[in-house]
Amino acid sequence: MTNLLELRGITSGYDKMQILWEPDIHVADGECVLILGSNGAGKTTLLKSLVGLLPAWTGTIVLDGQAIHTHSVDQRIRAGISYVSELGIIPTLSIEDNLKLGAFYVPAQERAQRLREMYDQFPILAEKRRGLGSSLSGGHRKVLSTAKALMSRPRLLVMDEPSAGLSPLLVAEIISILQELHTEGLSMIIAEQNVKFLDIADRVYVLDSGRIGFSGTVQELKDDDAIQRAYFGVTRHG
Repeated sequence: MTNLLELRGITSGYDKMQILWEPDIHVADGECVLILGSNGAGKTTLLKSLVGLLPAWTGTIVLDGQAIHTHSVDQRIRAGISYVSELGIIPTLSIEDNLKLGAFYVPAQERAQRLREMYDQFPILAEKRRGLGSSLSGGHRKVLSTAKALMSRPRLLVMDEPSAGLSPLLVAEIISILQELHTEGLSMIIAEQNVKFLDIADRVYVLDSGRIGFSGTVQELKDDDAIQRAYFGVTRHG
């Protein structure tokens, strides 16, 4: 498969504090890649550097053969990246306005079509479209944030901790939604500490203190005794 995304030797951080130490990561076209790591491992910093919310100090980011590490956030969005942060929505806006915001760069006619598609795909959002984002439960906020990200028809969906704050039942619901998107061929990179997301991943990277501690298939990860002992015993939850 052709690589859709490549991060090569990225360093980044906050002020003078370096968080990322040259991780090399790639996502093939149509692939779901999981970035697994505990709190403080550098997952959010990695994703923010990918989407342009933090500058990459060194290294390159390539999307479909084009270097984008010097591009602005809006240029990266236009290039096909859509980002779901832990918050994901604007609580003071209506559900429909949140969705429209996700298609800010999409022509009006296509935006209306995408809105209909999202309501068909996520009926709970259609039922409550006039309500504020703050009126939704935690799980439905995650559904809204995912639908908002899909409004722009992204080539790459980037998600930060989609399980954060959710019950095991709602985690399973989010995983089911992502599995369906994966089946449809959407490329995804998901940062998580919940190992249940391994169920939908093609490959996985374990991030530890801003460095890649493991890279391989899900099965290779499960067969690695050292990773099992060092990581899985303290992070299996949900």
